[in-house]
Amino acid sequence: MVLLDNDGTLPLTPRGGRIVVVGPAADELRVHFGAYTSVSNAEVPLGMMAVLTGQVPGVDPATFVFTDIFQPRMPGLDGRFEAEARRIHPDAPTVLDALRRTDPSVEHVPLGRFEADPAQPLDRDAVERAVAGADVVIAVVGERTGWVGNNTAGEGQSTAEPALPGDQEALVALLAATGKPLVTVVVSGRPLLLDAVARVSNAVLLAPLLGEEAGQAIADTLFGTVNPSGKLPSTFPRHLGQLPIYHGHHHGSGYGHPTGARHGYNDLADPSPLYPFGHGLSYTTFDVAFDDSAGDSAGPAVEETGGLIRARLVVANTGPADGETVVQLYARDEAATVVRPVRQLIGFTRLALPAGETATVTLEAPVARLFHTRSDGTRGIEAGEVTVLAGLGSDDIRCTTTITLPASDA
Repeated sequence: MVLLDNDGTLPLTPRGGRIVVVGPAADELRVHFGAYTSVSNAEVPLGMMAVLTGQVPGVDPATFVFTDIFQPRMPGLDGRFEAEARRIHPDAPTVLDALRRTDPSVEHVPLGRFEADPAQPLDRDAVERAVAGADVVIAVVGERTGWVGNNTAGEGQSTAEPALPGDQEALVALLAATGKPLVTVVVSGRPLLLDAVARVSNAVLLAPLLGEEAGQAIADTLFGTVNPSGKLPSTFPRHLGQLPIYHGHHHGSGYGHPTGARHGYNDLADPSPLYPFGHGLSYTTFDVAFDDSAGDSAGPAVEETGGLIRARLVVANTGPADGETVVQLYARDEAATVVRPVRQLIGFTRLALPAGETATVTLEAPVARLFHTRSDGTRGIEAGEVTVLAGLGSDDIRCTTTITLPASDA
């Protein structure tokens, strides 16, 4: 689980008020499984049979090939696919099921669709009636990932605009307009355009295709039984025009620069990512600093020795709850004669700390992780300064220092 945003609305208190759950992913099990899973595999013969028996508009059974099952819509099969997922995983709860295990009073209103139906548009009055009197609204949205039609992500399922499909973004906007505290759970295995959702949600939780454990994991996180500690392994853009966007872009280009923002977009006020690589919040807070307290006897907090970059760090849980975090170590080669990344992840570790506790950890990374093809065609690094950065995300650097490395060849 990755907690992307939270203004303090999460965690929720069981039986602490009226909770209303909406969204097309709230009571569906299928949505939590990706393309290379038992669930998706079971859909393939069902989809092929639908094609061969003429049930799929636009696909001629006489000229059918296997890849013809990827993108065509398959009317009437959503229910069969869901039933198959529940048959294969009979004990797996949906998000709604799991929430009700903790708080039986949780209410459900089926609003929103993965594929918008022009004949049944969202009705503002219906949305307002659904959440009237609610103390908090949970919108469980996302996209289906798989092979057979009726999916919006997965192998053979490319989309020109990686946004929430159907009417889900409109649903979130209508829910936010009611003024009720809104928690948005996003079920997706890839980065999506979530800027509009993030701006109107009190909290955003990413559930990245968690399979049969998804429902319970989401419920446990929303109610605080589990303190989230996941970090993003990819970058979420604010706008489609930012793509490609990633934390290790070339020094001097992209959204990050050691001297501040450079060369942004004329029509985009903030050129940074919506959620950068390594981002992820918790129900507690952490701090990271280089450990300079040991004095000269322990050596410098950051040094190169024996072909290793070694960083000694003090990590503190500064918040009210026990929790885990992922401490991340980055580096930037300042001396290279070819353009190198503005930041490069070279090490990380997961650490659990009780509230108020502090621990010292040492991260080591081979100097070889900084090797690259130099201007003369050889591989290695040139002698000079390397900036070492430590923090809780590529956007959350807490301490920085510079060391000098000798030249080294691969």
